Amino acid sequence: KRSGLLAVGEIMIRRFAVILSCCAVLAACQTPYQDMGLTGGVKYTQIDSTTIRISGRGNGFTEDATVQNYVLLKAAELTKRNGFDVFEVVNARDVSRSSTVGFSTAEARSGRGWASGFGSLVTGEIIFPREDAIIKMTRGTKPTDAPPNMFDAAEVIHFIGGSIKGYVPPPGVTWPANYSPTPPASGPAQASAPNSTPVP
Repeated sequence: KRSGLLAVGEIMIRRFAVILSCCAVLAACQTPYQDMGLTGGVKYTQIDSTTIRISGRGNGFTEDATVQNYVLLKAAELTKRNGFDVFEVVNARDVSRSSTVGFSTAEARSGRGWASGFGSLVTGEIIFPREDAIIKMTRGTKPTDAPPNMFDAAEVIHFIGGSIKGYVPPPGVTWPANYSPTPPASGPAQASAPNSTPVP
């Protein structure tokens, strides 16, 4: 007959295995590049003829850099759609949130990591990446000495859009003339774009 301590230990191991299995499945469910929805995405507000506020939100299985890329890609799309060539990020804020959840307790705290267990308590921390930005759009060529917060919209669509499997530019936006489907040499993998045809 198993002792009470051994039985409790086996229960804890099974519970922890279930959590890890769920994490492995959900890790493949990062927020795709999409309009804002229940699982996150990107939305924007036009402030004036050359200024737009953009917000990106990701679920707990989306990398910070992925949400930042989504915001930049949306900025590039809007820049081209409005007849401009270059945009400048005049203000950007990381407004990510995090929470720690467990079998018997839940609390909020900062930091990234998953998971810890002790006794009858198993906890895990989830980060929800969020990025807000305000951009200014202009016409013309990006200067060779441009500041690091200024971007050529066509190049952003080329590199970031080209790194998202299945991405196609929205109506009113076209691939740059020199587009090549070769993805960037490095960087985080991006989620597929929903309801779109494959990249040519």
